Amino acid sequence: MWGWPLVHVAFSGDSTGQALARGVIAIGDVAIGLVAIGGFAFGGVTIAGIGAGVFSLGGLSAALIMAMGGIAFGGVLAVGAVAFGGFALGSVAIDLVAAAGAAQETLLDVPAQTISVLRFRAWALATAVVTAAVAAVILRLRNDSSKRVD
Repeated sequence: MWGWPLVHVAFSGDSTGQALARGVIAIGDVAIGLVAIGGFAFGGVTIAGIGAGVFSLGGLSAALIMAMGGIAFGGVLAVGAVAFGGFALGSVAIDLVAAAGAAQETLLDVPAQTISVLRFRAWALATAVVTAAVAAVILRLRNDSSKRVD
């Protein structure tokens, strides 16, 4: 897929000296892939210290659909000590529609019938932003790899 290997593992201490892992399944200090695991991860499903993706789990997580972590930014759902999202659950929860937690704040006070429209619009905007970001990263990586002479 995209000219990447199925599994790529790369750490800064390996013989190549490169810390960037790119693959369908990427594992490394910095990982980019459909499933990305590492210190920093970007992809579909991420497990990382700092991660961004469609589903993200980590210390600092940002996700289109669901983020879980110490600090979580989720397009639809955020779960964490500090959570921001469409729906947020955490010690400190700030969201658009319905927060649950010790300190909770709902930013919008809207009628129930309007909530579904707002959910869809928030999801559509988040989808457009994440799609553009993923496309930019893929194009950048493809350009970088095509310039490299092995």
